[in-house]
Amino acid sequence: MTMKSLKQIIINRQDLQQVTNLKRRKDKKTRFYIDTEFIINGYASKYRNISLIDIYSVLAMHANYKTQICFPSIAKIIEESGVKNRNTIFKALKKLEELNMIKIFSTKGRNANRYILLDSKLWRRLNDITGNTVEQYQKQDITVSPTTTNNISYDTRNNINK
Repeated sequence: MTMKSLKQIIINRQDLQQVTNLKRRKDKKTRFYIDTEFIINGYASKYRNISLIDIYSVLAMHANYKTQICFPSIAKIIEESGVKNRNTIFKALKKLEELNMIKIFSTKGRNANRYILLDSKLWRRLNDITGNTVEQYQKQDITVSPTTTNNISYDTRNNINK
């Protein structure tokens, strides 16, 4: 029997059994996965500028398959993600924590931080109001309408005069 290319095997439906023998093993403990919600809910596309999927992929690859805990160093994240800017990595890690995708346990000294990848049911939705949004809103000096000396707004006075 001659070796067929994968494309030829897929084209011939009769050879479907051969293709199923080539699929990924389910029991492989060194494999990592990313929850489909990461892609479907738009996290990967919205935060492309801070390489969120690259950083999350490195964390997922290093996470223990039972506990989902990992502790790659920043140097290791740089090496494996391809993201060379440390600030971008820190922004992505902060954003992952804000979105409740990971929990970061900071360590003292030169030890690497510990990261826990959280269940996708706990993730914040992209349209949720975050603490940063509230702080930005509170910093703005906003008034609904200017008031007069007798505490009746111009808008209210216009409606009364009509």
